[in-house]
Amino acid sequence: MKKNLNNIIRNSVRGDRRGNLANWFRNERTKFFLGIIGKLKYENLKILDVGGTDYFWTTLNSQLQCKWRIDLVNLNKEANNKSAFNYILADGRDLSAIQVGYYDIIFSNSVIEHVGDFEDQEKFANEIRRVGKKYFIQTPNYYFPFEPHFLFIGFQFLPVKFRASLIRHFNLGWFKKEMDYKKSLEIAKSVRLLKKKEIQILFPDATIYREKFLCFTKSFLIYYGFE
Repeated sequence: MKKNLNNIIRNSVRGDRRGNLANWFRNERTKFFLGIIGKLKYENLKILDVGGTDYFWTTLNSQLQCKWRIDLVNLNKEANNKSAFNYILADGRDLSAIQVGYYDIIFSNSVIEHVGDFEDQEKFANEIRRVGKKYFIQTPNYYFPFEPHFLFIGFQFLPVKFRASLIRHFNLGWFKKEMDYKKSLEIAKSVRLLKKKEIQILFPDATIYREKFLCFTKSFLIYYGFE
C-alpha cells in the first residue's frame, strides 16, 4: 500500500506526464523562458544546459524548429548516438574548460539544489555567471511546504538525522529506502533548497521571479541579460 501510494504521488508530480500539475508548471515555465528570450529564439544561439537532458530540448526544437546549438553538461555522460546534442562530461561547479562568455545562454532546471552545501552552490553560480552572457535558472523554494524531491510535507525543515531516519524506514519520493546509516545521511544532505535571500547572494545581478502555487511561492526563476 505504501509503495503504491508513493508511486501515485510520484506519477502526479512527473513533469513528463501530460495532464498533471507538474507538467502544467513545466509548460508554463517554457512559455516564460520563450517570452523573456523574445526574438532571440530565431537566432543561432549557443546554449549550455547544466545538468539537463535532451528531452526538454528535443520537445522544444520540434515545436519551434530552432537553430540552436545545445550542449548538455552532466557528471555522467549519456550515451545516445541518435542525440542531436553534444554531451559534456563535467561538474557544474568547475567549468574551467569553457572560456568566459562562450555561451549565449546558460540554462539549468532544478540542479543547483543538488550540488552540495552553500559553498558548492556558490561555485556553481559563479561558473554559470562566468561562462554565459545570459542565464535562466530554476530552483525550488526552501519555504514551499511540500518538498519536491522526497515528496514529503515539511521534510526540509526537519533535523538532518531525523530526515536520515525516515529514509532508512521508508521509500520517499524519488529515493528508495536506504538501511545504511552513512548512506541515508548522504541522501538526506544531497538536496539543499535555497531561500530567496541566498539566491540574491548567489546571483546579485539577476531578476528573481516567483513561481506561485495557490498563495505559496513554489519555486524561483532566476534570469539575467534579457532586458
